Amino acid sequence: FATMHLETEQRHLGHFEAWLSAKDKSLLTPLWRLAGFILGSLAVFGGVNGVYLTIEVVETFVIEHYRQQIERLDQQRAHPEVAETLRQFMNEEAEHCHDAASRHTVPDAFVVNCWRAIVTVGSSMAVTVAKKL
Repeated sequence: FATMHLETEQRHLGHFEAWLSAKDKSLLTPLWRLAGFILGSLAVFGGVNGVYLTIEVVETFVIEHYRQQIERLDQQRAHPEVAETLRQFMNEEAEHCHDAASRHTVPDAFVVNCWRAIVTVGSSMAVTVAKKL
């Protein structure tokens, strides 16, 4: 799974690294990387199902984040080439999301719903902070 999706994720990162100037990149990137590492480490405690569930939740958040960015660009009729690239990225993230979702067998339980909420709220908070810095 990781090998199949790593190339896509690296390509996405490469695009953003190339697009953004140093002043436009988040000062908190080291913190985001640490948070991602911690999230992945915690997901491992749920076994393979926990890892796939976490990927599904993160990708669901990423898809929505892309959708909001695309919607804003479309409304402003700004940077159609960027919007199209983001659409492509969003579709690729949706493939990752569906792949991860198809690989876990996690029941809809209180603990699972709590984990989904923690990951989603944490991701949302990270985006909110990043927009302000």
